[in-house]
Amino acid sequence: FIGARRLEGTICSNSTHVPSLSVQCSLDQAVKGITLVNPRDDSVVALSSLWSDQTVVLAFLRHWGCVLCKKKVAQLDLVRPKLESCGLRVVAIGSGEA
Repeated sequence: FIGARRLEGTICSNSTHVPSLSVQCSLDQAVKGITLVNPRDDSVVALSSLWSDQTVVLAFLRHWGCVLCKKKVAQLDLVRPKLESCGLRVVAIGSGEA
């Protein structure tokens, strides 16, 4: 998992499904300039870089200490090998300390 301690910037809310590449391009524009800090090594990562080379499952967590969020991460961790074998990358994004 790549976790993030901090999400900077804003993103427009859009509840529509992302069915096509044309919408994907709009998503890239919407998140342009938003960066995440990887708690493992404090490196800064552009949000849009997470899906630049493969399809990503993004799990947004309220915060790392949240009991329900920990349960979600545990459930994702159980299916992560299968998702990764299908070419998907699993990324958890949360606030606070990991």
